[in-house]
Amino acid sequence: MSNLHDASKLPPQNLDAERSVLGSVMIVCQCLDEVSQIITPDDFYLDAHRVIFKTILKMGANGAEGIDALSVAAELEKTGKAAEVGGIDYLIKIVDSIPHAGHAKYHAKIVREMASYRRAIYAMTEGLRNAYETRDTAAELIQNCAGQLQTLLESKSGSTARVIHDIALESYDRYLSPVDPGVRLGFSELDSLYYGTERCQLMILAARPGVGKSALANNIVRHFANHEPVFMASIEMTTTEVFDRLMCSDLGISLSELRAMARDEHERDKVDEVRNQLAQLPIVIDDSTQQTVAGIAAQCRLMKKRQGLGLIVVDYLQLIVPDNKRDSREQQVAKIAWDLKCLGKSLDVQVLGLAQLNRDIEKRPDKRPRMADLRESGAIEQHAGKIMFIDRPALWDPENHDKDKADLWVEKNRGGRTGKVDLKWDGRSATFTQPESLAADFGANDYAMPGDNDFI
Repeated sequence: MSNLHDASKLPPQNLDAERSVLGSVMIVCQCLDEVSQIITPDDFYLDAHRVIFKTILKMGANGAEGIDALSVAAELEKTGKAAEVGGIDYLIKIVDSIPHAGHAKYHAKIVREMASYRRAIYAMTEGLRNAYETRDTAAELIQNCAGQLQTLLESKSGSTARVIHDIALESYDRYLSPVDPGVRLGFSELDSLYYGTERCQLMILAARPGVGKSALANNIVRHFANHEPVFMASIEMTTTEVFDRLMCSDLGISLSELRAMARDEHERDKVDEVRNQLAQLPIVIDDSTQQTVAGIAAQCRLMKKRQGLGLIVVDYLQLIVPDNKRDSREQQVAKIAWDLKCLGKSLDVQVLGLAQLNRDIEKRPDKRPRMADLRESGAIEQHAGKIMFIDRPALWDPENHDKDKADLWVEKNRGGRTGKVDLKWDGRSATFTQPESLAADFGANDYAMPGDNDFI
């Protein structure tokens, strides 16, 4: 087997381009702002060039009036790094080798490109080393490598800043569009609260065990898939369990009745009809118990490319395998929540993450969930744009509450309203529906427009 990596070969680099960038900045310091939007000190291959550029950036940030070979050398002397980079002689040599500074931006892009090559080599070499060590599973190894390479692929160059004039022009069509740009989850009162809010925010659905997080998520998936494709990372339930629950919800029966109904020759046609309807829906389910955000991201990017994607569901967030198992639990969950938020933003899709509540809620007479009840609440609350809780009051106070009553509390809604959404719980089919007084066909024109004072 041939050697896949020749350690004797130099990594991709272009020292002439690096010197051109540094020399251009020291000739015409005004080009520093343009160059610094393209590259960072870490993009330079030569350590000396990295130190010089970092020094130049520091001088620019401190408002230095002139940046040239002499002033940079003086700054390097102050920090004791002048000898490390070759002193004033090397700086003058760099400047003298540049005929003019007109190509600074072009050469900065070359520096960035070479840095991308080196990072790709590092990621693949690390993956090769980990493969030989076999400490992770093959699936984890592939997911981690794919995640690192995809991050390199998606890394943005240049400035992401935009003038407000362009943003204003885009808003004209967005405001006048008859199609709701926000999320559509299948419950008219809830969709009214979320009308017009950004769909790429991280949405959290939380509840105590057994209250119906997965059931409500399945109901949302079932509705959403009528309009756009859905990816489900079902860590807690198998694909079979998810499908059977979708079947029962559509048929209005319990799991124990499903098989008997499928075997009944008089009822079989109903089962086949619903099964065929579900088979046509653009839903992809992964029930691996070793899900990582990188693995979920890799699958979602591929799905988005092949057939489109509108919703990612994670059931549930605290079961995702963290990147760094040595971090504290708070740090792990914070990283997971942030990565899911970034995934939704990069793909322009809605991410629905289910979450568990801590046990403190059991100590209160009133067990209505609140933000502080979220397990690792600070990390999740910080990154989520929308947070909602399910409460079925009859579970903790059966004498005073209807067993079919369910409340969905929208406690956080960035860009929209908060409040309570009334739902109805059907324990037989594990299905949430809206009360008959609110039932409606969810066409694009059926959403109630919020009033002038509704948004906070």
